[in-house]
Amino acid sequence: MELKSLFIKALVGVLALLSSLFSFSADYTMAPGTVNLACGVTPAHNFYDPGGVGGNYANSLNITQTFTSATAGQCLSITINTYNTDNGLDFLTIYDGLTVASPQLALLTGNGIAPITFTGTSGSLTFVFTSNGSVTRFGWTATIGCVACPLTVANDNPCGAIALTAQTTCSYTTGTTVSATNTTAVADPLCAFMNNAGDVWYSLVVPASGSITIDTQIGTITDSGIAIYTGTCTALTLLECDDDDSANGAMSSITRAGLTPGSTIFIRVWQFAGGAGGTFGICATALAPPPPPVANDNPCGAIALTAQTTCSYTTGTTVSATNT
Repeated sequence: MELKSLFIKALVGVLALLSSLFSFSADYTMAPGTVNLACGVTPAHNFYDPGGVGGNYANSLNITQTFTSATAGQCLSITINTYNTDNGLDFLTIYDGLTVASPQLALLTGNGIAPITFTGTSGSLTFVFTSNGSVTRFGWTATIGCVACPLTVANDNPCGAIALTAQTTCSYTTGTTVSATNTTAVADPLCAFMNNAGDVWYSLVVPASGSITIDTQIGTITDSGIAIYTGTCTALTLLECDDDDSANGAMSSITRAGLTPGSTIFIRVWQFAGGAGGTFGICATALAPPPPPVANDNPCGAIALTAQTTCSYTTGTTVSATNT
């Protein structure tokens, strides 16, 4: 009997040792609370909507669940393999962090979305699912696991903006939106569909002419959006937004005159419709100031003509004239 007890104790010890050395994938059905997610698991853990793998989710839900990496220095990545919710009425929102105050990675509704992958940068992902009181759907199937944390870009937010210098001719600087996050503190401009895209920021001191062109060039990004702002890095006012005015395919370009010389503007760049991000070129060009208005630009500055006995033409110009 004593030998049997020793054997059982030894077996329990071996199983405990194996458990500490190996982690196994698990199935998670969305429910309120926090999950400390084991890393080093193959295959990744399964994550299902509140209805589970075999059923529809219920009406009138409002559930928040947070997954946190159990291994320091590891971030979480989720791949939505199938997705179907009541379009425009039932939503899955994903946040990059421990709470709903963290940056938003995605707001999903309807179908035709999957497969799609979202990777956090903080070591935690928070999910919020809400459904209304009518139609339900089968929800989603997903896998969630640990990955190496992505590198962050230095100009991921306005206060880290990279300074550009206005040149006499365009000289492109290479930039990237890879690993950039969406600047949720600044409202998305209403052009070049952001879709929570990762954006990057540049700053520019307005040249003496008060006139500039910001142009973008194709890299691995072939369709971009840009916007320019006035103000400070913590209090920005949208000035202009552009989708594809560049001569470089579907890239973006803004030409703006009448800016205050010596003031600083901020430039926001993103990939149209979001996606994984990529590289692009950007340049700032200082434009020559417009010529001064003509002397006779209004009636009170009219140039006097003298009636002659024969016609003798005087040369005039409307260059730089404005409409009266």
